[in-house]
Amino acid sequence: MRYFIFLILISLVLLSGCGPTGNITADLEKNSIKSGSTTTLTINGKNTGDSVANFFVRITPEDSTKVVVTYPRPLEYTLDPNEEIGDKIINVQAFTDYTSTTYNILVELVNSEDGKVVDKSLKQITVNK
Repeated sequence: MRYFIFLILISLVLLSGCGPTGNITADLEKNSIKSGSTTTLTINGKNTGDSVANFFVRITPEDSTKVVVTYPRPLEYTLDPNEEIGDKIINVQAFTDYTSTTYNILVELVNSEDGKVVDKSLKQITVNK
């Protein structure tokens, strides 16, 4: 009986660890800009799993009142195994009230089914007065 329970527990652990896998890359055109200027953030994601998966990209600036991120449509994708999103160009405009401020921009690839973050990339942009 203990052996049977042990097998069930191992099976549950293995099944809970399975899910979509992927990676995300993000590159800023300029890491330093003048306050009020715009630069681009190029992102690309890939489904590295063995089955079709639904993903979305979440972009979170450290201070959304000072870093404005705009893109033309929702960043949601259904990807086959080893399929990439392709380069997507995102506009980033940033402001500062000081001589210089550095902000973080977090880019996450998220599994649409359960909301779990599959991969993330952290970028920094310095804004000068």
